[in-house]
Amino acid sequence: MMTMPTNWKRTIAIAGLMTVPAFAELQNVEVGGKIEVYGAWYSDFYEVDGATRISDLFLFGRPIGPGGTFSGIRAGDGGNNLDYVLQRDRLHVSADFTDHVAAFIEFDTSDTWGSDFQSDYMTGRDFRHDSSGGLEVHQGYIEASEIFGSPIAARIGRQELEFGSGWMVGADPGPDPFAPRSFDAIRLTYETAAFTIDAWWSKLSENGAAEEDGDVDFYGVYGTFRESGLMSSKDPMVLQPAVMPIRFFYQGLTRLGPFRGRTTPTDELVEFDVYYMFVRDGVNREVTTGNRLGEWIEDVLGLDDFNVTRLHTVGTRGAGSYSGFDWEVEVAYQWGEADSTASLFVPVGGLYADTGARHDQWGGHAEAGYTMDIEWAPRFFLGGSYYGGEDNRDISIGRWLQGVLGRPAASVSFNRMFTS
Repeated sequence: MMTMPTNWKRTIAIAGLMTVPAFAELQNVEVGGKIEVYGAWYSDFYEVDGATRISDLFLFGRPIGPGGTFSGIRAGDGGNNLDYVLQRDRLHVSADFTDHVAAFIEFDTSDTWGSDFQSDYMTGRDFRHDSSGGLEVHQGYIEASEIFGSPIAARIGRQELEFGSGWMVGADPGPDPFAPRSFDAIRLTYETAAFTIDAWWSKLSENGAAEEDGDVDFYGVYGTFRESGLMSSKDPMVLQPAVMPIRFFYQGLTRLGPFRGRTTPTDELVEFDVYYMFVRDGVNREVTTGNRLGEWIEDVLGLDDFNVTRLHTVGTRGAGSYSGFDWEVEVAYQWGEADSTASLFVPVGGLYADTGARHDQWGGHAEAGYTMDIEWAPRFFLGGSYYGGEDNRDISIGRWLQGVLGRPAASVSFNRMFTS
């Protein structure tokens, strides 16, 4: 069987993307990009090769979790300095066609300065660098808008997903390291001047060749409702506050709180979001494998029997801006089976992990800032985040015996999912 080089596969995929909207006529083509250079310097922070802080001899039977007590960080005395420069380059091509069809493709590469230099200065020998981890297709999708004359748009292909400020789902986690995030997804958007509703399905991991039901999928619905500050203080409090507690609280301040009777600025813009997200992880998390008799005994005793992970998240968010000031508050709650997380907490020296762990945590964040109206527009802000969670590593004698007998308790925390 003849194999096809990876670069040829990418070329064919790109050609296929550009030929799908061939039934429409080309109107506009845009070529653009972005270059980011980031330098980092850490003082007395890292430890060469890392170290195990506490020996496993003193941790037998404890569900410490992945990595144990190994750490590559030693802040303060004994740490080492670290400095480097990163660069991320992006290049995109977008094309608009008739009949409200558009196509977009974006290439992306990220490297550390000095990693691809092609010459040895001591010997003068020049060579080709390894480009196996180089250029990637960061985005490549087709979008159809105003479907059947409605304000509905459909986007199909690899794309960025970012909602709100990106606290739960974002596309750009930051520059250190540059690790951009895009999703292979189908997204539907219904947008008007007053609100936007997005619904999507994304394939995070395809394991069909190895497991019949071993894929990881990500679904969600996200609604954003926009209004001016003047409207929010005069409109009747109807259904929307009931499903968005943050909006209810905001409107309460404008009527009953310290701002009662005051005139709300007409140029204040506020938005309130409500969302539901669902991650389904069907990957087999079996920790031990053995003969049929051993597997049968595990089934009878309920050991090493992990179910499909189902992570549900609901949340609400409020944000606004006025005369350089801005604010944001977001609260989310998670529930569901946490088997994929629990499988990582095999006790030291043990065989089995927790098979009954569940998500049941709250998370939230708030931030307020001010942007100065001067050159470079510096912004000062103060914010904080809260993430609920468990810590079952420091255990009692009874809990320790449970771990030795194969029934430890995992430490499950609020899942930050795909945050920026």
